[in-house]
Amino acid sequence: MLAVCCMWLLALALPLAADGQAGDASPSVIALAAAPSPLSMNEAVALALEHSPLVRIAEENYNRATGAATEAKGGARPNLAISGSYIRNDKASEAEFGGGFPGMEGGGKIVTQPLSTKQARATLSQPIDISGLLGASVSAAEYGKVAADAGLQAARQDVALGVRSAYLQVLQARDQQTVSQDSVTRLKEYVRIAQVRFDAGSAPKYDVIRAQTELVNAEQTLITSQNAGRLAEAQLASVLGMRLPPDMQLTAPSTGDRDLPPMEDVMARALTARPEAVADKAAELAADRGILIARRGLKPGMRVDGNLNWNGTTTQLNSRQFSADLMLSVSVPVFDSGVTKGRVEQARAAAGSAKAASAQTQLTIRLEVEQAYVSIENARKRLDSARAVVGQAEEGMRLARVRYENGVSAPIEVTDAQLALTVAQTKLVDSRHDLLLAYARLARAAADDSFAVHQN
Repeated sequence: MLAVCCMWLLALALPLAADGQAGDASPSVIALAAAPSPLSMNEAVALALEHSPLVRIAEENYNRATGAATEAKGGARPNLAISGSYIRNDKASEAEFGGGFPGMEGGGKIVTQPLSTKQARATLSQPIDISGLLGASVSAAEYGKVAADAGLQAARQDVALGVRSAYLQVLQARDQQTVSQDSVTRLKEYVRIAQVRFDAGSAPKYDVIRAQTELVNAEQTLITSQNAGRLAEAQLASVLGMRLPPDMQLTAPSTGDRDLPPMEDVMARALTARPEAVADKAAELAADRGILIARRGLKPGMRVDGNLNWNGTTTQLNSRQFSADLMLSVSVPVFDSGVTKGRVEQARAAAGSAKAASAQTQLTIRLEVEQAYVSIENARKRLDSARAVVGQAEEGMRLARVRYENGVSAPIEVTDAQLALTVAQTKLVDSRHDLLLAYARLARAAADDSFAVHQN
């Protein structure tokens, strides 16, 4: 019988354990299924915002600030409390009186303390903000909520910039792999031509060895670029908070020709619209309210309490079952041994620190906008130059190969042309990546997502 019971318990426990394991599965690492269409930059940003721990932390901070604001408002509103008591004494107490009392003309005994008493009270309290402390507390909490909301927006913008940077890094690494692969392909053809010429007796063995050496060097460069590509993909997966399938395709955004507004206009908007600037302004205002709150130790306080009382055990001395009273209380602190003074000094220092932090944020915003703006202009010029140089290098490579095949030039001419083309293609890839990244950084610096290159 015991064995049968154990088997039944085991049969019941297994499904519960399976459910518990399924419920404990961590949602922080999610496998992204292969999509039929390439993953665009906008889609990558949306995925990261959905799964980013940084965004979740900022959201919880905002929820906490919202709760603090609700708490502060509640402190200035009426409060209702209900209390009750039941007392059981060891015995009742009585008192004997002579005549003269209503209903006791001949004298007698009355109960002064019954054997048990039952009482209940409903108290409605309303603080009176005669010193402005409650209002200051509510304002400070509301400014804290504004700062937390700005922090959430800043976190979302930081995540978006991180995703765009990682996304562009993958595209850059893949383009570099293409450049390296093209270089290997060209050098293999160079080795073939050198071998053919050597076999025909029109070129020395040195040409073959030189071509093979260049090919090995190019293959090593290809291996390095492939490794860089895998690392960039791992970084993108980390930023997204999920594992990417190995065959995931990305969409290369177009640089295009975009007209930017004057830098002064971008700067002016950034100084007011950046979440950091909004948060610092809210922190300044909250710190100013903090000075008033710090003075509470020497400020008078007032409250009104209204009570509705129920007496469940009436006696001849207390025959009322229901009664009500209203109380107005005022407290005036006189001396606190310097506690309030210390609090005020701390609050003033916090306010000064908040103002200094705001000034530093303004300088940082100016620097970031200017850097991004200048980087865009620089990358544009380098991209135009790189496109022209690639065309020239391709033509130079073609001429060098034809000349070598016809025995007109030395091998060094081919290797120089090959190196020039590879360098030109690499600079084209880098300048294009730098331009797209500069757009993304300007979007973050100016708090204007329209500056970023979008690719749906």
